[in-house]
Amino acid sequence: MQVRLLLDLLPALALGLLLQRRWPQLAERLAPPLVQGGVPLGIAGLLLRAGLQPRFAGAGLLALVACGGLLLLLQTQPSLGRLLPVGSLRLGAVMGNTAYVGLPVALALLPPEALGYTIAFDLAGTVLCWTGGPLVIAGSPLPGAWWTLLSNPAVHGVLLALLLGFSPWAAPAGQLLWWPARLLVLLGLVLLGARLGALLRTDGGRRVPPGPLLLALLLKLLLLPLLLWLLCRRLALDPLVLQAVVLQGATPPALSVLLQAERAAQGAEAASALVLLGTLLSLVSLPVWGWLLTVAARGAT
Repeated sequence: MQVRLLLDLLPALALGLLLQRRWPQLAERLAPPLVQGGVPLGIAGLLLRAGLQPRFAGAGLLALVACGGLLLLLQTQPSLGRLLPVGSLRLGAVMGNTAYVGLPVALALLPPEALGYTIAFDLAGTVLCWTGGPLVIAGSPLPGAWWTLLSNPAVHGVLLALLLGFSPWAAPAGQLLWWPARLLVLLGLVLLGARLGALLRTDGGRRVPPGPLLLALLLKLLLLPLLLWLLCRRLALDPLVLQAVVLQGATPPALSVLLQAERAAQGAEAASALVLLGTLLSLVSLPVWGWLLTVAARGAT
């Protein structure tokens, strides 16, 4: 299963890197149509395949409690603030790339019925990132934060899934959209690879102090998924929920952290280094988390 994950991630990321070398503006040109048109269809197809169930909401609540609580702790405790003095590092230490990386991870390692938990976690993280993120990075909320959330393509995908899911065409729509949804997820990985290629062509944030950067990476790739694992065990949640939530918590820092830092013109260099290094390290850490979760699931049976 871990080999399948790498076979899904590595070729698409490598293709994005190669295409970016030939067409440096690829990410800027590919992103708008893919995000605005492809993401809603992809999310709708995955949700319809998983089935629309109220039980999926628990994964979103876990994301809000764990990620929101950790972000609040980093933002309000002076001692922690001194360890992570840049707002984009604090945000990136909590918010993961659950869309571009999390969905392929779930598709590779988990059965289709777990996709609902994955998407619920992603949506809750989107709410938290676009409402609390501007405050963390810039020190005050930006006026367009809520509008950005309402115009988020992932939200549109959920609305489309709800519209189709409660119609007579729910089953055929789910079958029709399943493979296009898989293709769109892979295209998202190509876009991520192109974006990483653009970061590699710059200084890559090499002037960022290594101590705060390493601490943010440790929090994101190790401590946050461990916290989510302990919460799921404490609440005696279904093993499938635990696997979906922990894997989403283990995703690398979100691209939206870099986008918000660039928009606010604060901490963009730190954010670029965090996203770049976090994504590269996650190619090792995510298969390890997948293996640990598989071993734990077998031991529980």
